[in-house]
Amino acid sequence: VGSEMCIRDSDNRKFEIEMLWRRSLFYWGFIASSFIGYVSVSEQDNNISSLVAGFGFICSLAWSAGNRGSKYWQEYWENKVVLYQNRVTGDLFIDHFPLKAKFWDHFSARRMSVSKLVIGISDYTMVVWLLLLIYKLPLYQEFYNASLAELHITVFMVATILYSVYLIFTCKSED
Repeated sequence: VGSEMCIRDSDNRKFEIEMLWRRSLFYWGFIASSFIGYVSVSEQDNNISSLVAGFGFICSLAWSAGNRGSKYWQEYWENKVVLYQNRVTGDLFIDHFPLKAKFWDHFSARRMSVSKLVIGISDYTMVVWLLLLIYKLPLYQEFYNASLAELHITVFMVATILYSVYLIFTCKSED
């Protein structure tokens, strides 16, 4: 009975990982279309580009929430497998032997959680859409000038670099 449950739970875990990628592709279709639509109409009609940015933001929010749901269920099934694995396979998912890498080998294998990275990218995409929405606000447009634009781009680039460092350190896979 334990081996059958372990196999079933392991299959459920694989299914959740597969669904994470399928859902991501589904949302990226809408998000990519929104980016193309936004760029196409942003100079011509501020109202339509605001609507497109709002749609892109909602799609990114749904994508981010869906990724978190997928990660929850993936971890749920991983924990169930751990409960039964000792009777079936031994410590297959528990023992992790890190690969030894030299200090200067920046491209070596690392224990990164791909699903956490996807969550991080979906959050970042959501923030980009939010910034585009703010940029299209009439009140913001009234006070916007060239020097302010340069400041915003600089702040955005620094925030992007900081966020990339944050992703690298926080998206490691757990034991």
